[in-house]
Amino acid sequence: MVWICVFLISSLCSIRLSTARVHGVDQSTYCETCLETAKEIKSVMGKASSYESDFIEHVLSGAMCQKHQQEDKRTSCNNLFETHYDKFRAEMLRGNSEQLEMRLCFELSLACVGIKRQQTGAEKMPTFEEDDIRALLHTNKDGVRIANPLAEMNHKDEL
Repeated sequence: MVWICVFLISSLCSIRLSTARVHGVDQSTYCETCLETAKEIKSVMGKASSYESDFIEHVLSGAMCQKHQQEDKRTSCNNLFETHYDKFRAEMLRGNSEQLEMRLCFELSLACVGIKRQQTGAEKMPTFEEDDIRALLHTNKDGVRIANPLAEMNHKDEL
């Protein structure tokens, strides 16, 4: 009896957390489409003087989806607008476009939840070679503390 309850609860949770993706489109493409579309919406919102209902209806009509070159991205975009229309509309009515990609793609539609995205260009973390580290240490020697190693301990002393 307990196992049945646990199974039902876990099934309901997984249904709630799953995204309504289009069959045949992988999750990373769905996420990238959402992010690209959110950026486009953000730029349109930045140019608009007000966020009236007609403006929002036009943006969410799906005309924005036609800008995608690939068929699977167009399909994903249309699916996003159809499935999450009310949530996207409410977010746009709030008028806060600063965190739009995060809100639309991670919080509202869950399109990017669990996706590890490839870092590109400016997003990549710098890598340091041994010489780079030495140069940084030499340049900033006043701000660097070097710890002295502890006296050699026997393994018996650790406990």
